[in-house]
Amino acid sequence: MTTERKLDRHMGKPEYFALNAWLFKILSGLLIFSPIFRGGNLPLPLLVVFTLALALMTLVLWYPEQLHKIPTGPKVLSLLTLIVIGLNLVPVPESLWLTLSGRNLYTEALQLVGSDHSNWRTISILPNYTQEAWLRMLTMVAVFSATCYLSPDQIKRLVFTVIIIASCESVLGLMQYGAGAKTVLRFGYTSTADAVGTYANRDHLAGFLAMILPVLMGIIAVDLGTDSSKSRSSRHRKRRDFWVSAQGQRVVFMGLIMVLITLCIVFTRSRAGILLAMLGLFISMLAFAWRLGGSNIYGPAGSIVAIIAILAAEIGLFPVLDRFSVDPMQDLR
Repeated sequence: MTTERKLDRHMGKPEYFALNAWLFKILSGLLIFSPIFRGGNLPLPLLVVFTLALALMTLVLWYPEQLHKIPTGPKVLSLLTLIVIGLNLVPVPESLWLTLSGRNLYTEALQLVGSDHSNWRTISILPNYTQEAWLRMLTMVAVFSATCYLSPDQIKRLVFTVIIIASCESVLGLMQYGAGAKTVLRFGYTSTADAVGTYANRDHLAGFLAMILPVLMGIIAVDLGTDSSKSRSSRHRKRRDFWVSAQGQRVVFMGLIMVLITLCIVFTRSRAGILLAMLGLFISMLAFAWRLGGSNIYGPAGSIVAIIAILAAEIGLFPVLDRFSVDPMQDLR
């Protein structure tokens, strides 16, 4: 049977047509569920996340002829990473295990208890932690692989889902900061006065929000569109029409979300988070400034205004970072 006939046979299956729909539903559920319980940092939530990841991988591998949708480079890198982590779970003789690095303390302990070195041990000293790390990596691989199967419209909807989650986390974080350390809005997770959202600590929330800023800037840059007309009156009319259109209103809305997320990052008081946000804004400026100028309805002035705005935000965050910083030796960092 030829490859074309095999593909036709698979395409005729009802479940084949539902594959993308199921991948989208599971990915949406995973994205929404993961941050809720301390950022998925508890045993039961982790079990749900890992189960959803396994479901994703099962669907991805259900039709091997579709694996070409995943780019070769990331596919090979992901496979090698899973293999390297998994090798640490391979049992080896105790005599070989003791020759590996970092086993000196264990060697002395086994000598004291009179071990005959006939037992088998996994290469990893803490196999339970290694197994969890392997499952975490599998989750990332599953999410990336499943995303490669989706249509651009489905990916766009997932991106907006993440932006909504980030907005809700930011609002919750600001409310937590305003209410203080004893508020019920912290759900008993932490006793700090900083914004933490539903995450285990402020650094996790700040890291998540910092990743959203470049995405928002990219959406704004794309929505501003291009213009090929050279007439000044035509550009003025298009500029006016743009801001009253749905696309222009989305740019304003995304800009307000950027302000909200940036404020929440500040009130997490996470030095690493603020630094990463500044780095993300700077790289985004380099990546998208040309898109805000050139053939855009704002011309070269768009790039200049965008650069000034981002640099102003960077300069404004420096005093904040300095205010929250302490002597590195004071907190043993």
